[in-house]
Amino acid sequence: MNKFKGQSSKTRSKKVDTKAKFNQLFPYMKEQRTLLLVATAFSLISAVVNLAQPLVVGRIISTVQKGEPVQTLALLLVAITIASAMTNGAMYFVLAKAGEGVVFSARRKLSAKLLRLPVQEYDLRRTGD
Repeated sequence: MNKFKGQSSKTRSKKVDTKAKFNQLFPYMKEQRTLLLVATAFSLISAVVNLAQPLVVGRIISTVQKGEPVQTLALLLVAITIASAMTNGAMYFVLAKAGEGVVFSARRKLSAKLLRLPVQEYDLRRTGD
């Protein structure tokens, strides 16, 4: 009794690579191009803002050594920290939306393909195969 209906011994012994490749995601990512570009822009802005923090801290240290007031530099450092947090938060939010869009698009295309399959395909495979 052959439990592999319609398959020869050659077909059964042949290994099938079922792992998805990263380049298979590109068509789905193209649909989210705008969000990915916005996330990239937020990432660049965040990098620039994060690079400004050590410069301001260095100026605060040199200002303290000179004995001058540091209130404006301290406020600038607080503003930079808040701007960094906001740009990082916006970047992660936009990336999450883009990721959800990619997954939704892939699921939609998969379900559309499954709905178009002939009934014989479902008869050949058990649930979960």
